[in-house]
Amino acid sequence: MLQGAFLIETLFIVNPTAGRGTTKSRWDAFERQLKKYTTFPYKVHFTTRSGEAETVSLQATHSHFERVIAVGGDGTVNEIVNGVLGRDVMIGILPFGTGNDLARSIEANKSDKDLLHMLCYPKEASLNVAKINGRHFINAAGIGFDGIVANHINRHMFIKILGALGYSLSAITVLKSFTPSEVMLNIDGNCVILSHVWMIAIGNGSFYGGGMKICPSAKYDDDLLDVCIVSNLGKMNFLKLLPSVYTGRHVEKETFITTQQGKHIEITCPDYMIAHADGELIASSSLQISVSEKRIRFLT
Repeated sequence: MLQGAFLIETLFIVNPTAGRGTTKSRWDAFERQLKKYTTFPYKVHFTTRSGEAETVSLQATHSHFERVIAVGGDGTVNEIVNGVLGRDVMIGILPFGTGNDLARSIEANKSDKDLLHMLCYPKEASLNVAKINGRHFINAAGIGFDGIVANHINRHMFIKILGALGYSLSAITVLKSFTPSEVMLNIDGNCVILSHVWMIAIGNGSFYGGGMKICPSAKYDDDLLDVCIVSNLGKMNFLKLLPSVYTGRHVEKETFITTQQGKHIEITCPDYMIAHADGELIASSSLQISVSEKRIRFLT
């Protein structure tokens, strides 16, 4: 019997549709172990719609829960962050989703046995949170090509369930009609106009898109956001570059890739572009992105 956290009251928010629809069955198996090997009090809430985890997690902060655990993927964590940020509650993740980029970045993508140990003998980290046009995100955001790809994936559920493979297939589809744009980029007051921009990614963590190491040097606790700019390349070079993103080696291609860091980032485009933050879509011609003054208490 694991006894460590026996007095910590915990709320598990389960997204049953995460992980290609497998999260519910995986949670059922995990809960059997939870009941067998642990003694801390907990409750479970199954979400049925988008945005519900944010509402439920906020309510939990008024109901004396000390921990709120996302059971699913990065989108569920995003909602919980927006629900509890600024309140004295620890959050965590059981990474049963498809992408699990946040869990990958903080090395929480472990076995059920390790996850049980994490819950019973918790270690806490203080993580930066970022915000984009007023809404918070914890992992990564992007605009341009990857925003259009994210939109394509969200509109085709059969592609979404394929994870990293689905991202690659969508990227090839979007590539056929994609046109790079001119972008005005302002990082901490240093403003430049960039031409032929494919995409700009902003990383609080290293990974997004189901395992793409888009900002390999990003750290959740350094009070900075990493910026990766992809520009000035043709479609064939883009295809050649894409596989290297999964290892983070793309940043070595300095002809096409520029990396910077900053606290306050503004991106302005002549026309509306599709952006995303932790997988949630945003349509805007202007993005205001910054490191939040508030941090989140995270179970590691």
